[in-house]
Amino acid sequence: MALTLTKLSETSSTITLGWTPPAGVGGYVFYANGQVVSVATANLKDGTARKDVKFSKTSPGPPYEVAATVRNAGVISVEVGKYPPPAPLPPNQAYSGLSQVVTA
Repeated sequence: MALTLTKLSETSSTITLGWTPPAGVGGYVFYANGQVVSVATANLKDGTARKDVKFSKTSPGPPYEVAATVRNAGVISVEVGKYPPPAPLPPNQAYSGLSQVVTA
């Protein structure tokens, strides 16, 4: 399953993206331009679910990815969202839906 990232706000130097936290999320890794820029727990310090992140638009800049580590029924998986979203495939091609699952 994929995370759907949406733009919540934008300034000349930053962009804030949001998502609906998946059930069983344990933590997040945030990527910008293919580089890890931060890691975070599932919840903020006040105990509320983490559901947004602010990225720099220039250092290292887009594209942006949020990877959530999820554990459900003893199975660990990773859900990923990308912004901007990938371009749709031409009508004559199908998406294979690649995913990786690691069993505990």
